[in-house]
Amino acid sequence: MEIASSARNQDAISRLVNSIVVPRPIAWITSRSAKDENNLSPFSYFQVVSVDPVIVMVCFNDEKHTYLNICETKEFVINSVTAANVDLAVMSSADVDRPVDEAAELGVDFVPSVTVAAPRLAMSPTALECVLHSTTQVGTGRLIFATVQHVYIDDAIVEEHERIDVRKFAPVGRMGSNYYSIAESWRGIDRPTVEDFEAFTLSTAQCRRAM
Repeated sequence: MEIASSARNQDAISRLVNSIVVPRPIAWITSRSAKDENNLSPFSYFQVVSVDPVIVMVCFNDEKHTYLNICETKEFVINSVTAANVDLAVMSSADVDRPVDEAAELGVDFVPSVTVAAPRLAMSPTALECVLHSTTQVGTGRLIFATVQHVYIDDAIVEEHERIDVRKFAPVGRMGSNYYSIAESWRGIDRPTVEDFEAFTLSTAQCRRAM
């Protein structure tokens, strides 16, 4: 299957790319408008883009209510989507009118944040309190860059050395179409040293010569 991108097939290309670039982390965002109206919605065009300072990016393909709220108030909270709350997260993506408080309608409880006015979700085991860093537009994408200024993590998912237990966390990723993945297991692979790399390539070369 070979498909050349053109102006006429961008919808098809985007659907395929969305099925290839997976799993994508989901930012379940709580935000508040300038009129103090709460909003809750998930977005899977989301990633960390800087480690010092810690800056995250969320991309919106149109002027979603969350995007408008962030532009107005300059702050928001990214809550985690997990196996326990994924159905509610997906339900909160319904395209309801802006004044509608999705969390209240869905019976989802808020908890006050520490550094921003937008609340976090009581049911999410992690939350990143963010303040707007900058915005830009790339193609149809409206990109929000935000500085993470406070992190909440439920002690129940923290193991020794301040690492998160993936099995207890069970984060959900966005796949293509209407599919989602749940991270309940993992494989640890240490980053190789130069010596590891050289030993591996030497061994591989010797195996090829022996064949």
